Parts: sequence; C-alpha cells; structure tokens
Amino acid sequence: MQNELELAIEKINQKKFEEAINIYEKILESTPNHLDSNLNLGTVYFQTGNLEKASEFWNKAININPNIPEIHNNLATIYINRKDYAEAINYAKKAIEINPNFYLAHNNLGISYKGLKKLIDAKSCFIKTLELNPKYNIAHYNLGIIYYELNEIEKSELSYLKSIELNPNYIFAYINLLNLYEKINDNFKLEELLDKAQGIFIENASIKLFRGKLNYKQKKYEESINILQSINFYPSNKTREITRLNFLAKAQDKAKRFEEAFDNFHAANKLNMENNSKNYDKNKVLESISLRKDYFRSFNQNDWVKLNSDTPNPVFLIGFPRSGTTLLDTILRSHKDISVIEEKPIISNFIEHLNSKTNNNIDQLKNLNDLAIFELKKYYLDERNKYIQESKNLIIDKMPLNMIHTAEIIRFFPNAKFILAIRNPCDCVLSSFMQSFKLNDSMANLNNLDDSVHFYSEVMELWDIYEKQFKINFHQIKYEEIITNFQSSISNLLNFLQLEWSNEINNFNKTAKNRGLIATPSYDQVNEPLYNSSINRWKNYENKFKNLLTKLDPWIKKYEYLK
Repeated sequence: MQNELELAIEKINQKKFEEAINIYEKILESTPNHLDSNLNLGTVYFQTGNLEKASEFWNKAININPNIPEIHNNLATIYINRKDYAEAINYAKKAIEINPNFYLAHNNLGISYKGLKKLIDAKSCFIKTLELNPKYNIAHYNLGIIYYELNEIEKSELSYLKSIELNPNYIFAYINLLNLYEKINDNFKLEELLDKAQGIFIENASIKLFRGKLNYKQKKYEESINILQSINFYPSNKTREITRLNFLAKAQDKAKRFEEAFDNFHAANKLNMENNSKNYDKNKVLESISLRKDYFRSFNQNDWVKLNSDTPNPVFLIGFPRSGTTLLDTILRSHKDISVIEEKPIISNFIEHLNSKTNNNIDQLKNLNDLAIFELKKYYLDERNKYIQESKNLIIDKMPLNMIHTAEIIRFFPNAKFILAIRNPCDCVLSSFMQSFKLNDSMANLNNLDDSVHFYSEVMELWDIYEKQFKINFHQIKYEEIITNFQSSISNLLNFLQLEWSNEINNFNKTAKNRGLIATPSYDQVNEPLYNSSINRWKNYENKFKNLLTKLDPWIKKYEYLK
C-alpha cells in the first residue's frame, strides 16, 4: 500500500488528478477506513472543484479520527464556499478547540463572521490569526476588508500594504487598495500604486480599469475613453463591467460625445438590472406611494390625537436622488455644531417596526394610544443613536427618499424639521439615470429615463399632497442656488436651523477629503470646488426628453425652472 500512496502523491504533484483518484479509490475498496486516502481524496476533489465529493470524503475522515483540526477547517472552507457561514463557524471553532494555535482556522472563522456581517467578531479573528502568524498575507488582506467596511481607512490601507509587502504578486490586495484610494479621491496614491501594479500585472484588465478611472478624475477624458474601450469584463465579472461602462459613459459625457455616453449609461443600467433582477421589485415602492397618495388626498389631520409639546424635533435632509443632498450633507457637516448621519436605514427600520404595530394599515395611525406613540418615538431615537458618532448640538438624518414617509414622521414628530433639496427636474432625472445605483426597490426605478421621470413625478406628487395636508416645518433649498449664490442660500438654511454661520463651511470640500468613505454616487464630486457645468446639463440630451417633458412640466413650473 505504501507504494500506492507514494504514487498517488506523485500524481497529485504532477496535477494528474484522475490517476490519483483511481489509486485512492482502489485503496478504499479494500480498506474503506484508511484515513490518509479519505483525507487526500477529499483534497483532490476540492482542488478540482467538486465540493460535494470533497465534503463526502472529509466527513468520512472525521468519522475515522475526529481529532484532526485540519479536516474540520477543510470542511469550514467547504461551507464558506457554499455561503453557509453558520455551519462554517461550527467547523472552524471545532478546529480551534482541538488546536487553539491553528491560525488558518482563526482566519476561516473571521471569513465566516464577515459573511454574517459580524464585522467586529471578524476583526477579532483576523487579529488573532496575525498574532499566531504575522506573515500570513491573506489575513492582512482580510483585515483590510474589515477595516474598510468599518470606515477605518488608515488601518485598512496599512493592512493592504502589509499584504502586498508579504506577497508582492497578490493582485487582490492591489485591487482593493486601488479601490480604497479611488473611493477616498486620493489620486496621488492611486497613481503611485497603479504605476507599481502595472509594472507587475502588465495586461491585467482590472488594473487598466483603475487607470481609466484615474484618467477620468484627472480630466484626461480621451485617454480614459481609449483605455476603457480596450477592456471588457462581460460575462465573467458583470459588476466590474458595469463600472467600466459607467466610467466610459462619464468620460464620453465630459468629452461631449453625448450619444455614445447615453448609450453606455443605458448599457450599464441594463446590465445592472440583469445582474440584480432577483433582488428587487420596483413596483413595491410605487405601490407604497400610490397607497399614500390615495389615503392622504382626503385626509383630515384632526383625526390624529395631538401629541405633547415635549415631543423631540428631529431634522431630516430629504429630496429626490441626485438633487444635491450629498453636497448639502458635506456643507452642513462642516459646521461645528452639526452632525449628519449619512443614508442609514433608520426610517426604514422605524417604518417596518411601525407596520408591525399597525398590521400594515396606514389608517391605524389615528388609533395609536399614548403608550404606543411613546414606544415608537423612542424606537426611532434609539435607532438614530446607533449611528451618532459625534455629540453635537444638531443631528441631521439624511436619506433622500425618506420624503415618502413624511406623514409617518410627522405623526410622531409633528414639529420635525425637513430640509428639502430641489434641483431642476430634468437635470435631476437625467443625473439619476446616469448613475448605476446599488439596486433596491426604489433605485430600480432609475434604470432608464422613462422610469426615472415616472418615479420623480410620483414622489413629487406625494410630497405635494403632504404640503397641502400638513403644516410641514420645512426649508426648500435649490441645488442651483447653492452653486450660484452659496453664501446667501446656506445662510438662509442655517437661519432655518437656528444656527450661526461657521467659517469652516467655506472650506467644505476639505471636509469631504477628510471624511473617508462617502457612501453615495457623488463620492468623486463633493470634494471638488463648486462648478456650474451640471446646471442645465439635460440640454445636452434634449432629444431624449422629447416625449417626457409634459410629465415634468408641473414640477418645472412649481419650482420655477425654465425649459
């Protein structure tokens, strides 16, 4: 048997896997409980991508000897591949129980916690992995991912750099670090790392993609177009192809190649829809808006029990997507007394909790007793407090489409303040179409110009009803006025918020540079000085609006814009 085992290992080293499998199967015919044959056969099947067979033989090996940590860790890897992270955790923990110093099992445990979005637990596991083996570059890489998601940008950068130092050919660390530099708009470090990466991975398409992005940021639009047209990720990596198409379209737009730009924005959005078709239903939010329109058109606020005067007055920054809310966010958070919570699911969680109390019946809002109202107000404030990082005088909850739930907010916080961001409706829907948003039920309505116009009209019609039916304490601020009359428009907004001018506001773009990650599509714009090229941008695509302007007319007139 010894000769057969040595021959099998030789075949594995030669990558003659079928011959190795045949040798092990013959051994197991006569000796089914032979540990090494079951273990190695599982490994061969894993290396050839047959996870079912790998799992089968590793489980047989465990039954023969349950005290080998490597086998438990191998099975953890199988379950990580299946995205069954709970089961992976069980196997990784068992491996650690047998051998507490088994660094690979600690790493797998971290990957599993990360899969369950338990980022703090994952971070602890990767730190422990590196205590046991400081030179394990993959753990540095994994820790970089966790720090990135926790917005600990400097630590993330250092982790990726350490991974690269330990393995200069580990391309995944380069790609993630390039992504980090691009997202925080550090073009100097981005270019420096790109030069190094392109010297190692000469024709790698992913590295070229970042070069195309950098050229776009450096306003080298034709160079960006040439690079982005030379690569393609479809169909192997649709997410990266969406990014390529989107940046190509943006560069073409800047180069005034508008027809090509429009076609590529459309292609990016179409692929975005195809890639995420099972994850959203665009009609859900439209049905939610329709229900509220029908209900509140004939609503009498006297049906609601009045709340005590000690009700808190939270502040909300709302508006249709791409109406300038991220710019406002950056300006306002520059003020020494203002903290902005950027696009967290506070109201969506609150509405879900509210619906559990009302059985999804909006009419039940009028029947809530004092105890229920108190509990729901506390629920919102507790949810909001989870995201408050700095204790400042004014906290602003920024989520543009919270405007859909203005009525529910007012039900519990009748004196809440709303900052309503407004932008030329044509520019607003065009800019929405030009973004490949991370899709959800709402953003799924922005993947073509027709849907974007329809969604805009539905949202604004609902807001119009709210305006007529409620005494909303709101301040309307136009994107164009921020650009053309910054001091006056922001001063008026601060007066509404009962705050004095803060000189830091004048340098708001520096605040953007120091923010780390900005979780909106405007991340590459808000750290730039104010520019007016985005005003009336829709005129470049006027032929695409021929049959859509009629639907936008009411809002163009209401908000006093010219066609």
